[in-house]
Amino acid sequence: MLNCFVPEPQGLARLDPPPAVIPEHCLWVDLLEPTLDEERAVEQLLAIEVPTREEMREIEASNRLYEEDGALYMTATVLTRIDTERPEAAAITFILVGNKLITNRYHDTLPFRRFMAYAERHPSAAASAPAILAGLLESMIERIADVLERVGADLDELSAGVFAPQRRRGTFSRDMRTVMGRIGRSGDLISKSRESLVSLGRLLSFVQQSGLVTLSPELRARFRTLSRDVLSLSDHAS
Repeated sequence: MLNCFVPEPQGLARLDPPPAVIPEHCLWVDLLEPTLDEERAVEQLLAIEVPTREEMREIEASNRLYEEDGALYMTATVLTRIDTERPEAAAITFILVGNKLITNRYHDTLPFRRFMAYAERHPSAAASAPAILAGLLESMIERIADVLERVGADLDELSAGVFAPQRRRGTFSRDMRTVMGRIGRSGDLISKSRESLVSLGRLLSFVQQSGLVTLSPELRARFRTLSRDVLSLSDHAS
């Protein structure tokens, strides 16, 4: 699916149906589980290379951030399927070229949906391609913060049950297999959250250091704040 978003007075608007030719004023092209034809269309129109799903999986961590032909390519690890029994760490590629942002992803994640809904009502969130990137990163980092808060509360509850006086434990002590399962799932979520935070931290540093992106003082301050948030959450996860 190819979605094209353009700035409107009321906020970010999705062109429906998607245009055959991406208009000049389109700020964000979102590829969600794209077909090969959709990938090729974006490549031809914007003179860039969009990595395939297989290529995104195979990219080593050291090669996920690079500049090529005037475009910034950034592949980040993002936490997905959080509310299922098998949370995953999935790759999402962000490409900044000119004043356009291209995202290539194969999961319909909650942070993307939240940002889209917010940007539809707040024009300042879609003032430029870097502003859209900042908004998406903020949404993803907030999601990780929510996960860590939930995990912390669950571990506190487990701890209180395990170390409660014998007379107050009730049936808790007889179900240690379930307790160990909850601890294991919490550990898995924390591990994948840290992996995502490390990835996002590298991406934020790369954007701020790149000479291809012009950031306003306000946007630069937002990226610095996000970097501090990532560091703080990483410490909290530890």
